[in-house]
Amino acid sequence: MVIGLATRIVARKRDFKERFILASECKGELDRRFNRSEIYSVHEDKDFIELDLKPDVAKIEMTPFLKAFYDLRFENKKPETNDILKEVSECDSLEKWAGIAKEHKYENLQSDTLHYSVSIEGDPWKVSHVKIDNIILSLSGPIIMECFNNVCEFFTRLIRERLSDFRLTQGLFVYITD
Repeated sequence: MVIGLATRIVARKRDFKERFILASECKGELDRRFNRSEIYSVHEDKDFIELDLKPDVAKIEMTPFLKAFYDLRFENKKPETNDILKEVSECDSLEKWAGIAKEHKYENLQSDTLHYSVSIEGDPWKVSHVKIDNIILSLSGPIIMECFNNVCEFFTRLIRERLSDFRLTQGLFVYITD
């Protein structure tokens, strides 16, 4: 299981058009799906719509965001995160941060590409695909998930925090069953 930060999202207009949606509506679907206006800049030509993570947003937020994410995700139990934070804090651009991820020297800071299926308007028969370049922030294989349970504990904490108004939330557990 991967938790990644999308740095580039590419949609081919023709794919959306073939799936019963006007190419002009493609941007609206990407807005709905990825909330692009806040952190992505849009580049468009006749064939593609590309969303790129804004370098100024990444530069300002990358180190504090990673620290907050790693504290939440690993509860200060993952020693490599200190090394990652030190190296990322020395970066002065998104390109350098992405370059560290491309080296794959850290388990929890790698680059990856996801081919993501977008169900248009919730219709399972209207599916298009987008390509998403990610920086992996958390990577847990099935053995880690099953043996150490830390991904399940992470999601349990998030759900309990989100639903903290309900006492029953304290009885919720995320787990993998036999």
